[in-house]
Amino acid sequence: MKKNTFSTKGLTKVYGEGRSAVHALRGVDLDIPEGEIVVLLGPSGSGKSTLLNIIGGLDRATEGEAYFQDQNLSEMTDKQLTLYLCPHRWRHPAGDSGKRDLAARWCAHHGNRQYRKRP
Repeated sequence: MKKNTFSTKGLTKVYGEGRSAVHALRGVDLDIPEGEIVVLLGPSGSGKSTLLNIIGGLDRATEGEAYFQDQNLSEMTDKQLTLYLCPHRWRHPAGDSGKRDLAARWCAHHGNRQYRKRP
């Protein structure tokens, strides 16, 4: 049995509050086994980018848990999430480039020179 690279349990993301709240994700349970290729399809506004941003460490869920291998991304501090982003940032081309660049600068500044942008 393959172990999961990414998994989520009850993942929820809500933007805003009250009557104007937007529920981007509602209780998403997902298991992506190691080595699997996955395609996310859905209409605009269905939560595809939100899900990728959460499992990519660029955003946080409102509720639920997101895992990369055995690391619970939902319990990580901002610093831990940034360090998680450092080695993986080149593998997330669909993520927000501004946040990736910010993460690279943070990593480089805090002694992780191997993550500096290469010319």
